[in-house]
Amino acid sequence: MAAYAALVSLMNTMDHIKNHPRHSISLDEIQTESLRDKAGFLLDFIENDTHGVITKQAQVLVSQIAAAAYSAEDVIESHVVDQIHDGCVSLLDLSTVIEDIDSIKKMVMEFKDDRIMQPTAYSMPTTNSSTPLTTTDKNTMVGFDEQLLQLLDVLTGQQSNRQIIPIVGMGGIGKTTLAKNAYEHSLIMQYFDIRAWATVSQMYNVREILLLQLFCSQMSKETVKRFFPNNDNGSRIVVTTRISNVASYFNSLSLEMTFLDKDHSWKLFCENAFGQVLGCPPELENIGKGYHIIRDSHMIKLWVAEGFIKPNKSQSLEEIARGYLNDLIDMNLILKHSLGSNGKIQYCKIHDLLRDLCLKVSQKDKFVCMMNDIPQVWGIPTRSIRMLRVIVVFGKLWTTKKILIQDAFAQVNLRYLDYERFLFGKIPSSITMLWNVQNLYIKGLRGGADAPSEIWEMRQLRHVHIMGLVLPDPSPSDQKDDSVLLNNLQTLKKVNNLRYSVEVCKRVLNVKTLSIQYNKFAKRFKDNCLYNCCRLQKLESLKFQYPREHDALQDLTFLSSLKKLYLRCCTIKWEDLTTIGSLPHLEVLKLRLSPNTAGHVWNPIEGEFLRLKFLFIECIYLVNWNADSSHFPVLEKLVLEEMEKLEEIPLDIGEIPALGAISLKSCSESSAISAVKIAEERENGGNEALQLQVEFFYKAQMESFLEKMERESLTINNLELKLTSNW
Repeated sequence: MAAYAALVSLMNTMDHIKNHPRHSISLDEIQTESLRDKAGFLLDFIENDTHGVITKQAQVLVSQIAAAAYSAEDVIESHVVDQIHDGCVSLLDLSTVIEDIDSIKKMVMEFKDDRIMQPTAYSMPTTNSSTPLTTTDKNTMVGFDEQLLQLLDVLTGQQSNRQIIPIVGMGGIGKTTLAKNAYEHSLIMQYFDIRAWATVSQMYNVREILLLQLFCSQMSKETVKRFFPNNDNGSRIVVTTRISNVASYFNSLSLEMTFLDKDHSWKLFCENAFGQVLGCPPELENIGKGYHIIRDSHMIKLWVAEGFIKPNKSQSLEEIARGYLNDLIDMNLILKHSLGSNGKIQYCKIHDLLRDLCLKVSQKDKFVCMMNDIPQVWGIPTRSIRMLRVIVVFGKLWTTKKILIQDAFAQVNLRYLDYERFLFGKIPSSITMLWNVQNLYIKGLRGGADAPSEIWEMRQLRHVHIMGLVLPDPSPSDQKDDSVLLNNLQTLKKVNNLRYSVEVCKRVLNVKTLSIQYNKFAKRFKDNCLYNCCRLQKLESLKFQYPREHDALQDLTFLSSLKKLYLRCCTIKWEDLTTIGSLPHLEVLKLRLSPNTAGHVWNPIEGEFLRLKFLFIECIYLVNWNADSSHFPVLEKLVLEEMEKLEEIPLDIGEIPALGAISLKSCSESSAISAVKIAEERENGGNEALQLQVEFFYKAQMESFLEKMERESLTINNLELKLTSNW
C-alpha cells in the first residue's frame, strides 16, 4: 500500500506542477515525462502483480519502490520550496532521480521474468496449508452468548439440505473463537457424527484441504461418503471471513459480529476483571469506555490531500476515495459507527489492533509526527521544516497561535491546514505561497477573517471552512480565461455577508456544499445577488442564515440538485415552504426559524417533500401542524426542538412506513404525549417499533409527563427520556 500511495502521489505532484497557472516551477519536460513513464510502469506492477500473499523478495522490492518514489517527490518538492521562497527560477536536473527509478524498474522486470520461468516459487507448500483442530482448550466468549446460541440454533436446525453459515466481522473481533466454541460445544458433538476443522490461507490448495485433511483421518470409505457435504444429509459448513459480501456467494444469511455497545462491554470487563461486587475503579471508567472515532469525510479529505488517490475522468477524487472507504468497510477493517441525517455514513471506528498497526507503520515510515509542544517545534527556522503536507493544530494555544499561523503559511507544500481555534482578524497575504493547498480549516475566529483577493487564484482549493470568512469581490475576468476558475472547489463554509455576484458564481461553479451567513452589517438583501445561486448546477447542500425580517424564500432561487437545506434565523411564511417542498431531490430539511415567522399554522400540500428523509424544525410559535402520511411519504426521522406551543404531532405521521425515529427537545407536553401515542399505535399494530426520544429542561416537566402517561395508560418499549438540567 505504501508503494502504491507513493507512486500515485509522485504522479499527482508532477501533474500539479505542470498545470499550475501562478507559479513557474521549472522542470525539464523530457525528464518529467521519462519519470512519469517509469513511475507508471511501477504502479502497474503494484496494481496487477502483487495481489495476495507475496514472497519476501517481492516485499523487499515493493519497499524499494516506495522509498524511491518518496525520494523523487522530496527532490521535486524541495525545488518548489526553494523557488517560491527565493523567488528565483532554476532548472531542476532530474537525471539522478530517473536513474534511481530506472534501476528499480530493471529489478522489477527481472523479478517478473523469474516468476514466469519459475512459477513454483509462488506456489504454497503442499503441506501445512491447513491444520486440524487438535487442541481441546476452550476460549471464553465474553458477552457473545446470543451469537453462540444463534449459531447453535442454525447448526442444529431441521433442514435436511446442506447449509453454509458465514461468520462475518473485522479481524480480532472473535469470529474464530465463536466458531471454535460452537465446534467444541457438547450439543454439536452429540448432534454430528463427524466434525472437521480446516484453516485456509489466502493462497490455498483445494486438493490438500479435501484429501490430506479429511481422508488421512483414518475414516472408512463409507464414513467418507457420508461425510462429504451435500444437499441431502443435513451437513453444515461454517466459514469465517472479514469480507461482508462473501455471504452472497453462498446464497445464505451471514452471522454478523459487531462490537458490544460501550456500556455493555465495559460492564462485562469490570465483572471479569474486578468482580461483580467490587465493581470498576472510577478512574478507569472514562478510559475504558473510549474508542477511536473517525469522521469519514475528514479521512477522505486527508487521503486526497496526501495524494493517495489515483484520478480518473469519470469521478472526483473524493468519490474515488469513498469507494476505497466502502471497500474497507466491506472487509470489516473499518466499521460503521453512526449515520448522518441523510442516512449515509458519518462516523467510522477502527479496532485497537488496526490502530496500533497504523501507528507502527506510520512511525516506521516517518509518516506522522505528533507533538505536544508546538511552539518549540516552530522555534526551528521555517525553511528547515520542509515538505509538510498536513498540519493539524488543536487545543488551547491562544497566546502562541498568532505566530504559528504565520509559520504555517510559510510551508509552501501544505495541502491540508486545520486550526481548531485561532484569534485572527485578517488572513495574511502569505497564503498565496500555499500553491498546492486543498483544504483550509480555521475555526474559533472572533470577528471574522478578511481574505486577500489572491485567494480567488488558488486553483487547488477543494474544501474551505473558515469561521467568519469575508471574501472580497474578485476582479472582472475574461469569459474565456479558465485560469481564474476554482474548478476543484467543492466546499465553501461559514462565509460572512457574501455578495454572490456573477464573477463569484463563475469561479465556484462546481461547489457542492455552501454555507452563507448574513449579519446586521450585511448589505441590503437584494444587493447580495443570491438569485445567482441558480447557476450552481452541482450544489447539493445549502446552509443559509439571514437574521433580519425578510422573506428569504422570495429572493432565493433553489436548485433541482439540492439534497440538504438548512435555514437559520430566517423569517418566512409557512405557505411559502411550497417552494422548498417542490425540490425534486431534497432529502434533508432543517428549519431554525425566527420568532417572527408569520403564522401559527402549517398546512403542507400533497405531492411535495416526496424524497424528504430527515426533518428538523425549531420554531417557538408554531401551534398547529396539519399533516398526514401523504405529505412526507418517505420520512425516516423527525426532530422537533423548542416547539413549546405545538399542540400535537399529527397522529397520521405514524403511518409513514419508513419512519423509524422521533426526537423531541424542550417541546410542549401535549406534543410529547402525541408522540407516545404514535409509537404505541405502531407497536400495537405489529409494525416495526418506533424509537422515541424525549428531552425536558426541568425535572418537574418530566415528572408531569410521566404522570400523564400513567393516567392515560400509555406504555411503549422504545422510549428514551433525558433531562437537560437538575432543576
